[in-house]
Amino acid sequence: MKKNILFGSLIALLFLTACGAFDRGESGEVEAEAVEENLNIGETSTIDGISLTVDDAYYADKINRSANTNPDAILIVDLTVENNSGKDYSLGVDIDLYVDGVKTNTYPVEKLMSRVADGETASGQRAFEIKGEPSEFELEFSPSKRLKSEKVRYTMEPE
Repeated sequence: MKKNILFGSLIALLFLTACGAFDRGESGEVEAEAVEENLNIGETSTIDGISLTVDDAYYADKINRSANTNPDAILIVDLTVENNSGKDYSLGVDIDLYVDGVKTNTYPVEKLMSRVADGETASGQRAFEIKGEPSEFELEFSPSKRLKSEKVRYTMEPE
């Protein structure tokens, strides 16, 4: 019985050690995710065959007070996505807005872009809640967030 427990513990330890090796570079240090920063409105980034262009960023004229939230303003971001990844792509949790370094909530919008077929280009919007009078806006794009792929950040100055 003790041999089985010892053997099982040894196998578990080896398995956990092997799993940890995937996160380490040749030097044994954990590799940081690649982040390309300071792209601006109008510039295009491509990650894993997905190209994103932030076309514009501006404050909405009206706030839908029937939504279950009470932001001071709504930031609308116009986007264009070109999909050459070899499979359909759903734009969802891949885009986050950081306002003064803090991630903000999304807001419902009519022209929401979601699915882009392979080989197609689509335009749409994402909307975000803004509170107070922030000074810095960064839109982060990571199309394979679950796989810890590279990220791109767009610095924006809304009109």
